[in-house]
Amino acid sequence: VSPYQEAIARPTVTVQPSHFDERWGLLMGYLVGDGCWTDQDMIRIAVEHPETREEVTALLQELCGKVSFHKDTRTQSG
Repeated sequence: VSPYQEAIARPTVTVQPSHFDERWGLLMGYLVGDGCWTDQDMIRIAVEHPETREEVTALLQELCGKVSFHKDTRTQSG
């Protein structure tokens, strides 16, 4: 299994929740643990396991919008 980075372009209007619920908490945990907010206005989260990729993808789609994938070429398996 090759590691992937989940990436989402930040929309023109910043996505902000009306309250910080468990889903936003989970997304923030992934962002702090395995991600970053890039200077190209993108959220990137590195994932390796298919089940984690599915969960992160669903969270990003639900909370932020469009999701795209990029292979992580920094690893031997990428």
